[in-house]
Amino acid sequence: RIADFPTKYAVVTGGEPTVHPGFLAVAEALRDHTMAWDINTNGSRLHEPGFCATAAELGLLRAIVSLHARDAEASAAISGIAEKGHSRIVAGIDELLRCGVAVMVNAVATRLTLGKLTDLLRWGTQRWGTQVQWKFVFPSSAGKGGAWPGIALRYAEVAEDFRACAALGAA
Repeated sequence: RIADFPTKYAVVTGGEPTVHPGFLAVAEALRDHTMAWDINTNGSRLHEPGFCATAAELGLLRAIVSLHARDAEASAAISGIAEKGHSRIVAGIDELLRCGVAVMVNAVATRLTLGKLTDLLRWGTQRWGTQVQWKFVFPSSAGKGGAWPGIALRYAEVAEDFRACAALGAA
C-alpha cells in the first residue's frame, strides 16, 4: 500500500510504465496520498490525446523521456521502436510542455549517434528552447542491453561529443 511508504516522492518507471493497464490507477493512488511523482518513459503514449493532461491533473511533475537521436531511422534502431515512434516521442514532449510538465530528455550515446549529439541538442533547443533539460548518458553493456555492439564504446570515443554538448549547453 502506498500509504505505508514514508516517502512523499516517487519515480514511476518500468519497462514502459505508460502501457501498463494499471498506470492511471497508480497515478491516482499517488495523488490521493499526496505523493509527488515523476515518470521515466520512452514516450510511447505521450502523444495520445488527453494522456499528458490526465497525467498532469494526477500530479505528474516531470517526465524523463528517452530520445536518443535526431533522425527517425537512428532513433528506431537504438530504441527498437518503429520509425513513426520517433515523431510520437517528439509530439509527446510538445504535449508535456503544453500541459506544464517539466521534461528531461535522456539521450544515450551509441555508435549511431557518435558525432551527432550536438545536432540533437541544437535541434531540441531550437524546438523547445530552455524548457527542456538534457541528460547525455554514456551507456553500459552490463544491463539488459548486454553486448549490443551499438553501445560497446570507450569513453574516449564519446568524450568530444560530450564536451561539445556541455559547451553548447553553457552557451
